[in-house]
Amino acid sequence: MINKIYLGLLIFAVLLMSFLTFYSYSWLQSIGDPKVAAENFTYFADLSWKLLWFSFIGLVAFANFLIWKNGKSWSIWASFVYFAFFIIIQTLWLAPALLSFEKLNNLTDSSFSITPIIGVMTVVVLAIAIFFNQFIMLRVREKTIGDNNNEEINE
Repeated sequence: MINKIYLGLLIFAVLLMSFLTFYSYSWLQSIGDPKVAAENFTYFADLSWKLLWFSFIGLVAFANFLIWKNGKSWSIWASFVYFAFFIIIQTLWLAPALLSFEKLNNLTDSSFSITPIIGVMTVVVLAIAIFFNQFIMLRVREKTIGDNNNEEINE
């Protein structure tokens, strides 16, 4: 049952992030004032960044509980895939789209954004952190609870 709660939270987070990502991008398709469109895009993109981090931290906390409960780490990797997917979309698609929109409408002189590099580096660092989190959680669980499979074999 607890796995289904986690999956429900993950699906809700994916749907909410998908909506905010689409809504942010839709502001760049606006036919109104480009400055207002860029400001609204920035507002909703910032909101989606905050929601992404908040939901990721919550999903990882829940996933750690699941690792402790049943010893399986699929949930923590599902949380990572969720985060990595939306980080890549926001840094490799939305950020360049905003830059090109601003250049097209003469709102910036910049022609380079470091955001995609930061996004990829964030995913790599987070993958390493998730791996070590999983390793530590499984080791601590094994030391505290023990391995039920070994007890069944010995009986």
